[in-house]
Order: sequence, then C-alpha cells, then structure tokens
Amino acid sequence: MRVFVSIAAALGMSVLATSVVAGEWPERPVTLIVPYGAGGATDRIARLAADRLSTEYGQPVIVENKPGAGGSLGTMLAANAENDGYTLLFANNSTHVIQPLINPNLQYDPVADFEPVASLTDASVFVGTSKGLGFENLGDLVDHLRETGGTTYGSTGIGSMAQFTTLLFLDAVKGQGKHIPYNDTNEAMAAVMSGEIEMLMAPNILQQYGQDTLDVLAVLSAERHPKAPDVPTAAEAGFDVEVVGWFGVFAPDGTPDDIVQKLSASMEQVVADAQFRETALLTGLFPKYRDNATLRQTIQDHSKLFRNIGESAGIELQ
Repeated sequence: MRVFVSIAAALGMSVLATSVVAGEWPERPVTLIVPYGAGGATDRIARLAADRLSTEYGQPVIVENKPGAGGSLGTMLAANAENDGYTLLFANNSTHVIQPLINPNLQYDPVADFEPVASLTDASVFVGTSKGLGFENLGDLVDHLRETGGTTYGSTGIGSMAQFTTLLFLDAVKGQGKHIPYNDTNEAMAAVMSGEIEMLMAPNILQQYGQDTLDVLAVLSAERHPKAPDVPTAAEAGFDVEVVGWFGVFAPDGTPDDIVQKLSASMEQVVADAQFRETALLTGLFPKYRDNATLRQTIQDHSKLFRNIGESAGIELQ
C-alpha cells in the first residue's frame, strides 16, 4: 500500500525593499504568531523568516509564541486580530487541516477567517526511537509494533501533525500504538530520549542525528535527507509510507490584497536565499515556496487526505 501525505507550513518574510505595491506598509512593527512553543521546527523557521523580513522592511517583525490546544489557541488569536497586515500567523496542516476535523469547539474557521499568503518549507518526518529499545532498523520497530500489540508514541498534542503522521504509519504497517500528547516538541523529544515514550515522528529529530541520544531509523520521504545521508527512507526499508509536511504564513481574512501579494513575493525571495535553505535543511525541512493560490488548494487537498486518515483510525471527526 502506498500512502502519501504532503503537509507544509509557514510564515511571512522578506520582500523587495523597493516595492511600493503595498504603499507604506509596514510603518510599524509586525507581529508573527507562532502557535507552538519556542525551540521547535516551526519556531526556528519562523524566527529566521522574521529576521529577514525585519531587514527587508526596516521594521521589527516580532515572533510571539502562543502554544496550546494543538496550535488552535494561537491560531484563534490571529484569526481575531486586525486585518491590517500587522498580525500574521505561522501555521501548518495541523492548525488548518487537522484541528478543524477533530475539534468541535474550534473558535476559528481555517477558510473563512484567513487569507493564505505562502508556504516556505516542506518537512521531512524522521522516525526516532528510544535507545533503550535497541532497534537497529525500521523493520525491528515494525516487528515490535506487531508482536507487542503496540508502543507509546509522542506528539505535540491531539490533532497535531505528529499524531496524524504516526497514525498513518501505524495503519500502513498494521501496527498499534498509544498516543501520549505533550505541550511542545521539546517535551516530546525529551520524553523519547529519556525512554518515557518509545517513539516520535517529527522533522526536528534530525537535530539529534549523530548525537547518540536516540535511534533515527528512517525518514518518511521519497528521498534521503541530505543532512542524514545514511538514514534510509521507509520505502528502502520495505515499507511504502511517504509523509511530507508544510509550513506557511497566513493573514487574517480581509487583509488588503496588495499586502498579501507583497508578503508572498517576499517569501519567494526568502526561500531562494542560500542561508535560509541551509538552515531549513539543518532543521529537517526542505525549502518549498507555494504562492497564496497554491497554498489554498493544498489545504483543500489535505483536508480530504487527513479526513481519510482520521476515519481509518476511528477518530471522531467533525
């Protein structure tokens, strides 16, 4: 069985300094809300992008971490912000695809309340396990999943990309697992390294590659990651599972189109920057620009894909 998921995620960034498309905007600091805790892949890329925007526009772009409720708390705050271009959201498929499927009390509409600006990166998902288990390859993990009736796996919360990615993987390999949600990526990473949980699937596992803190068994992408060339893909290990994430920037609905287009053009410039590309790769991400129309279509496509995943896993969906 072949399973493919493209997830991506995002932020607002640098643009042409000479552009007059959006008039004098920005004339004061811009806030970029990251709906997760500091230190994770989302936060790192958001801060890099914010720095570049600050340089390009000559105004501070301030990252504010607003974690909680699987990313929905910070996303709700952004949805209720003024639509004047001075509050942006750095979001992903969890906030705009998964949470709307599973959260009956969601206080925002991912389509009606936001204008997609652009995506900046795709995300390679690595499979990491606690070193105490002694797994040498992905096959060892799959055998464990089948023989023991399951494993404990972490995520950044119910409805997070990490949870749904793991559900997809478990379905593909006919395994079982118990979900343990954490507040952010740092907590989940610490848990798998200490042995509190057995497994974690996330882009920033790459940061532990080669440090003897956990076992990195595979990457769930079509090709090996250039920063971890000896980590095989799941397909190379005999399991045809492919998961790619996305990160993108959004503005509150009603934000003037000239500002949205100016931001989108800036992000394309950022994605082309050599320093940004190198930092993204080191974080487990692949630089990938999608304009606002393409990002909008991606959200629609992934809503269908993740609904299928949730239904297969028996999750009550909205």
